[in-house]
Amino acid sequence: MKKIVVSLVAISLFLVGCGGEKSEKDRYIDASVEMACNIVQNNELLKDTEAALNKAMEIFENNGFAVEDLTAMQILSEKYNGDVAVSEAVKAGVTKCAASSLSNS
Repeated sequence: MKKIVVSLVAISLFLVGCGGEKSEKDRYIDASVEMACNIVQNNELLKDTEAALNKAMEIFENNGFAVEDLTAMQILSEKYNGDVAVSEAVKAGVTKCAASSLSNS
């Protein structure tokens, strides 16, 4: 039994060490897509900037970003805003989300 537990712990450590965590860029894409999809699914967020900001902070925090550090968040935004790969990935994610929302209506 002890060997099984040790093996399971070793395997889980190996998996975490071998890329179990997403890159900053992937987490940024995921958060951006999730936020855009929230707006697609809830148009009220377009009218209520405070609610939209709170939702964005929640989403980015859930994706591992230090949202309380406004300077770091500004730098993060500037870093990826001009990245074509990020833009394309976000567009693709939002397209999927929008299509899913339309088919569920």
